[in-house]
Amino acid sequence: MLKSFIIISFTTIAITSGNKYQKFFSEDYDNGLKILEKYDKRFSFICNNFKVTPNYVKSIVFPETIRYNTFKDFFETSSLELLYINNGSEAVDFSIGYFQMKPSFIEELEVAVKNSSDYLKEKYKSVYSFNKESLKDRRIIRLQRLKNIDCQITYICCFFDLLDLEYPNLKENETEMIQFYSSAYNFGFKKPPEKIKAWSKVKAFPYGSSFDGEQFSYSELSLHFLQK
Repeated sequence: MLKSFIIISFTTIAITSGNKYQKFFSEDYDNGLKILEKYDKRFSFICNNFKVTPNYVKSIVFPETIRYNTFKDFFETSSLELLYINNGSEAVDFSIGYFQMKPSFIEELEVAVKNSSDYLKEKYKSVYSFNKESLKDRRIIRLQRLKNIDCQITYICCFFDLLDLEYPNLKENETEMIQFYSSAYNFGFKKPPEKIKAWSKVKAFPYGSSFDGEQFSYSELSLHFLQK
């Protein structure tokens, strides 16, 4: 489990008109919104079932829906799945679906919730429970879940609740919470909190930190979605 820490103060990211994001990402921005709109009822049903605010969950994954590319996703996953099934995420790791989740992220989530409170262990039993024992069979099931929108939303709810448990004070400030949670989703929730905080200010989306052109921080886009 992640170690608890005292609230880290964030400098509020200035969010201007959404037009600059629409201009930069063009139709990908609108496609991202359409994905979330398409599954709006599933978000509402599943999030409400787990007592997690739907818009918080949507804001965390919104940047990934912008980046999602169906054609690329299909060919990347279809060529790498067998490698993952046979060798695991240590050998090959790749993004899947609208929210660009990796098998390694789900594996960490499964371990974290199993080591969590009894309440969360029972609440998210479906996340870490398998009806197969072998590693290969579990990897196959994990991939099937990653391709299922209901499972994807459940994973994000579980992720959100785990961070709520570890960093309860962040809930007192919605802006700081979304900045931190979205950065943890993008950067890695097992990373030290001070590094997650630092990542919230790094403008490396969508092309990565080595790109010299204009970019945004992941948390900036998440906060923009929540506030728009």
